[in-house]
Amino acid sequence: MPSERHRSFGSRAGRAAILAAATACVPACPPARAASTPTLLTGTFTFVSKITLVSISSKTQIVGYVSAGVLDSSGVSHSTYASFFATRKGDTATLSISIPYSWTVAAGPLTVGVSIGAQTGVGNGESFLNTTTVGATIATPANGATTTVNLPLKL
Repeated sequence: MPSERHRSFGSRAGRAAILAAATACVPACPPARAASTPTLLTGTFTFVSKITLVSISSKTQIVGYVSAGVLDSSGVSHSTYASFFATRKGDTATLSISIPYSWTVAAGPLTVGVSIGAQTGVGNGESFLNTTTVGATIATPANGATTTVNLPLKL
């Protein structure tokens, strides 16, 4: 007599029907993605923004931040980011910075997103925070290119 652990229950046809019903409920696996050769995408983004200051004290520091990123065809995101102090003159401020990038991306169509933002309330004992950000999508830059992103802001 087989041990309890090895004993089978029910008929072979009954077990087959249960197995068929159970596997019918399991969603199909997505098709495997074809392997793609990774591509090295390098270059420099030069971000420029003229900020019109609407109601910001002349003593308030303004911090700028910029980012660029891409979601590749394999679902992996790549990005670069920088923050820095803006240059002020009267009722305008200027953000200007160049940042290099080097992303190893899966081959396929790419959409590059860029954003420029500014915030106040950093320093001088201020306890408020004003933030504004503007973004855009741009064509994928040529490899090794310098791409200028110019987006104005109001703060």
